Amino acid sequence: MIGFKSGSIDKIITDPPWGISVGTDLNLLDFYSKMLTEFRRVVKTNGRLIILMGNKEIFEKVLKSYFSDFKLEEKYDILVSGKKASVYKLIRN
Repeated sequence: MIGFKSGSIDKIITDPPWGISVGTDLNLLDFYSKMLTEFRRVVKTNGRLIILMGNKEIFEKVLKSYFSDFKLEEKYDILVSGKKASVYKLIRN
C-alpha cells in the first residue's frame, strides 16, 4: 500500500460509491466519514476536492461534521444517466 504524506495533495477529484448497486452492503455514513477524514489528512490547506455524489442526503449529513475542515465553495445539481447527483467543490481550511 502506498501512503500519502499529510498535507501533500493539492486536489482530489473523485466519484465515490453511491450505494445504489444491487447487493451492496456498504455503510455509506461510515464510508463517507472515513473518506473525508483521510482527505482532511492528505489535502493541503487551500487544497481542492471535487466530488461527484449520487447519495447527496447521506453525504451532506456527514459533511456537516467537517465544516471546520472544508468550505463548500460550490455545488452543482446534475443528472448522471438519468439519476440525480451533485458535484461538490470543497476547499480545505
